[in-house]
Amino acid sequence: MTEKELTKEMKKYWKNNGWLAIRNQQNIGSHKGLADFTVIKNGIVIFAEVKGAKGRQSPAQKEFEQDILKHGGYYCVCRSADEFVLYIQDEGIEL
Repeated sequence: MTEKELTKEMKKYWKNNGWLAIRNQQNIGSHKGLADFTVIKNGIVIFAEVKGAKGRQSPAQKEFEQDILKHGGYYCVCRSADEFVLYIQDEGIEL
């Protein structure tokens, strides 16, 4: 699945499951490595990086992930909606 197709799938999944999905656009002044989406449900905020089958995080994206984790936040690299669900389960996130 391409990243474009996966982005469409993830947006549909989040909408159908009660998440507010905010698309983050990287531009001048943005935090370097900013995740593709910020998704929110019941006060839980997750930064989500959408990657197709062959996609890899850039060094800046890995650094952003570490910054989020260091501050107690949630960060998920999503390759499918199922992987997002598993991430929530693995993290013990109660919704």
